[in-house]
Amino acid sequence: MASCMIHLYTGWRYTQANPRWLDSPSFYLGCIAPDSVNTDGFADKSTRWRAHLRAETLDQWEQNVAAFALAHPAPEDPALLDGYLIHLLTDILWDRFFHDAIWSRAKQLDPVPRHGFAPGWTECFRWDRQQMQAPWWKQSVRPVLAQAHPTSINGISPALLGKYQQFVLQEYEATLPAEQPLLLSMDTIADLADRLIEEKRRLDTEMPPINR
Repeated sequence: MASCMIHLYTGWRYTQANPRWLDSPSFYLGCIAPDSVNTDGFADKSTRWRAHLRAETLDQWEQNVAAFALAHPAPEDPALLDGYLIHLLTDILWDRFFHDAIWSRAKQLDPVPRHGFAPGWTECFRWDRQQMQAPWWKQSVRPVLAQAHPTSINGISPALLGKYQQFVLQEYEATLPAEQPLLLSMDTIADLADRLIEEKRRLDTEMPPINR
């Protein structure tokens, strides 16, 4: 799975190709919603998998995402739902095309776990810290996310989602390592975003006409 700023960046890139949600607070809230279950500490596997519609295989996971979209043809907040779907698709694409190579190389470059996190996570956290100074975050996404009013999605409560929203906005940066990424680059995450845009387009074409 990808880290918080990777999700927000790929979501932002999606809005560049699909401007409907460009200035939507709910969309960006959806982009971080599944990870809110870890707000008060790393959640148990069943909780994390339920929030992410996770399955044993990536193909089954994709089927779960499509089924969830089909089951919500006229959502109360379509922007929140689309952001939520973007998060799930980003995780699937990350695991399919990027995770193994990055985790393996990160372990070679920096083999000692930090604070219980594998070297691959530490590398993602370095990238997150770097990007929290980037214009796409400071000028475009952060001000919009700050305006979001949490509502429930897939059993995630508004209170929990709001707590995670405030953590990302106010506290997350201070928890991240200060050093620059060792191997993750914008080119890598931009590649992920390009794949996401195509995958979401494919998913949308497979959906029947809906009120979204």
